[in-house]
Amino acid sequence: MKSPEEAYAEQIDTGHRRRLGQYFTPKQAADMMARWIAEHDEAVTILDPAVGLGIFFSVVDGAMSWPEIYIYRIRCMMAYLLTDVSKELMEDNRRDYGGGLRKFEPHDIQNARVADVEQLPAAVREEVLNCYHAYRSSEEPEHLARLNALFLEFMNEG
Repeated sequence: MKSPEEAYAEQIDTGHRRRLGQYFTPKQAADMMARWIAEHDEAVTILDPAVGLGIFFSVVDGAMSWPEIYIYRIRCMMAYLLTDVSKELMEDNRRDYGGGLRKFEPHDIQNARVADVEQLPAAVREEVLNCYHAYRSSEEPEHLARLNALFLEFMNEG
């Protein structure tokens, strides 16, 4: 299976990414940061405001032993970021700065509807995680379609 960066790089050329200021965290750097976090006994909060393709979170998820509550939060958030629901939120709240530069500012999405993965009911969370794992291992579109449906249903109930 291709990494997220490989799949993205096949679709968007390097020159375009450079013009937009899009750079990927090298896997070696993400591995080093994950090891550093794992070596510290105190509780840590990980913030990655430029999450991009989620390289750092996927390394942290795969390289560390997290309490179950953190694992489901990270994986549910990664599942949400794969969905059209998430992409539409970003698209609807991005600014066009000209010259092909389009981005969103954090305060632009303060009032937007975002899925709070911590509020997912246990049964929905379980299905999200199952679909996420199935999609990651197969990349079959029906798993992604089911994730979209689950998050839409959850957000419409809330």
